[in-house]
Amino acid sequence: MLSKEERTKHIAELRKLKKDIQSLRDELNQADSSLQQHSSDQYAVRDQIRELINQAREHKKERNILTTAVQEQKKARQEFNTKVRDKASEVKVVQDEIKEKAKNLKIKEDPSQLMRKIEQLETRVETEAISMDSEKKIMKEIHVLRSRLADASQFQGAYAKLNTLTDELREVKRQADALHRKIQEDAARSQELHNQVIKISHKIDQLKEGAPPKEMKEEERKHFHEANEQLKQKLYALNELNKLLDDDREQNREASKKRDEDSLREKQQEVEDKVKKRKKLTTEDLLVYQSTISGGKQKPGKEQKE
Repeated sequence: MLSKEERTKHIAELRKLKKDIQSLRDELNQADSSLQQHSSDQYAVRDQIRELINQAREHKKERNILTTAVQEQKKARQEFNTKVRDKASEVKVVQDEIKEKAKNLKIKEDPSQLMRKIEQLETRVETEAISMDSEKKIMKEIHVLRSRLADASQFQGAYAKLNTLTDELREVKRQADALHRKIQEDAARSQELHNQVIKISHKIDQLKEGAPPKEMKEEERKHFHEANEQLKQKLYALNELNKLLDDDREQNREASKKRDEDSLREKQQEVEDKVKKRKKLTTEDLLVYQSTISGGKQKPGKEQKE
């Protein structure tokens, strides 16, 4: 059985243990919340990074396709440029031939233009109501034009060839220009995708830098386990101390019960002696005597004199 000083000391230890346990529980709750928050933050950052990586991968894939296409288109454009130069050279040759021949024959007119003019005049004579003088003048002009046409007709084949070459040159240039615009569009889109990949890469770096470091989480987890171990030790000590104090209280109850029983037996013996000696019994004696008869253990009250 504990002494009064020991009991007081253990009760103080018990109170301190309860206070420490509550403090550790609060600390563990806070640490657990912090760990969960860090985990949540890390998962959120990880998901964002994964999404950005997927975006960057798609952009790179499209960029590479465009880059390859631009390279192939540049080769095709080079071929078109060669065709343009060759076709322009052919046009120049025919033009020079026409100029040289026209210079020698002193002819400056295009047969096709003369033909159109003759047709216009003939249509006028056939469809319009004109005077005889006007008709004579028109017919005379037609005759002159036909004479000039006869001289210029020898250029008709050259002009036809020139027109054909010019049309071909125009078409090749159109195709070359269209391809050039397509190259510019694809190259611009490729560069735009490349810039987006760079931006995404920078954003990923920023997310990684802003994420809670793994070392911090490990340190908090270590602190959590240490605090949890301390709590287990404190709870064990509290349990042992409670058992000690419970045992002491039980021992005190047993000791108090034994003292009461011993005191009652002494009083019972005193009453029996009084009865044998026919002495006067007090109220307390009567109560003790009654408990003796009934086999009870009622505690006697204060003595009363008659």
